[in-house]
Amino acid sequence: MQKFYGKKELLRRNVGLNTKKRILACYIFSVFNYSCEAWTYSKTVQKKIQTFEMWCYRRLLKVPWTEKKTNKEIEQMDDVGEILLQQLNMKRKLRYAGHIMRGSSGPLLQLPLEGKIEGKRGQGRPRRNWMDDVKEWSGSTSYGDTKRKAENREEWRDMVANLRTEEGT
Repeated sequence: MQKFYGKKELLRRNVGLNTKKRILACYIFSVFNYSCEAWTYSKTVQKKIQTFEMWCYRRLLKVPWTEKKTNKEIEQMDDVGEILLQQLNMKRKLRYAGHIMRGSSGPLLQLPLEGKIEGKRGQGRPRRNWMDDVKEWSGSTSYGDTKRKAENREEWRDMVANLRTEEGT
């Protein structure tokens, strides 16, 4: 949030909305997206991403918090457009996953994905892991199935390009 307020260009009146959106995407979202390929996307994390993006758009449009406007109204105001930050993060993660599963970076990165790291598993329910997101978004049920899809670069690129979030955006 400090980075957002540090960019006073976003809050000036004489700057057009399209310019403000480009500054937001260039400065704020690029900092926010740093290493998003390594995140595990639980429902809570997805909600926080959407909340942050809406918070940025509300500041961009100078909508005070006392106005009880819904997210849909904010999206329609002055053509802010659809919410893309979460979808951008998902695409970046899938591109990176395809790169790793094809073995372009060497076999060392594949060891954790294939579960070949030795050690004792902790007690309780297994936490959601990095590969769960990739399997869910690629429509696969197993690591092997996902890896077979990733081997075909053209098919993997098409799948990443056509990726959609649960809300249908």
